[in-house]
Amino acid sequence: YKGETRELTVTRGTVTKWEVSDKSVAEVCIFSNGKTIEVEARGYGTATIKAYGSDGSTATLTVNVSAPKESLTISPYSMTVTQGEIRNIAVTTGSASNWVSSNPNVAEVFVVGDGSMAQVEARNPGTATITVYDRNGGWVNCNVTVEAPVAKLALDLTHAYMVEGDWVDLTVTSGKAVNW
Repeated sequence: YKGETRELTVTRGTVTKWEVSDKSVAEVCIFSNGKTIEVEARGYGTATIKAYGSDGSTATLTVNVSAPKESLTISPYSMTVTQGEIRNIAVTTGSASNWVSSNPNVAEVFVVGDGSMAQVEARNPGTATITVYDRNGGWVNCNVTVEAPVAKLALDLTHAYMVEGDWVDLTVTSGKAVNW
């Protein structure tokens, strides 16, 4: 990764010259023994480091400098929602490049704006995992549980005017039956 250093040593022969193909990607510092170098990753890309031996031989090393993996975090990491609800998930550290639901029939994910937020639509009861990926292959999950909505109850009366000793019969007109 950019900024890292590695020490390399030629194990056979005598090195007369070191050469770097792209010094914006990698730079070498030659130790006094001539066989050992320290390679510093300076920029992103690929560079070739070549060691020339006193006998005319060469040894080549390809250096690939990549961006470090981001630390990707989201909020929340899990949620329990009711079927029909829409909830937000936000990236709190790093940057998302892709959002995927393991089970879109249960919870579908829709990216909002620049991709740092997504909405989860609770479609059917069950479980799903929303996976958020960054550009470097890192990922983080949000576990989603979708529950069926609770049936709302309605009674046939909304008001009753009573005096002590009166009885009123109530009937549930929608939702599940109730045991009183």
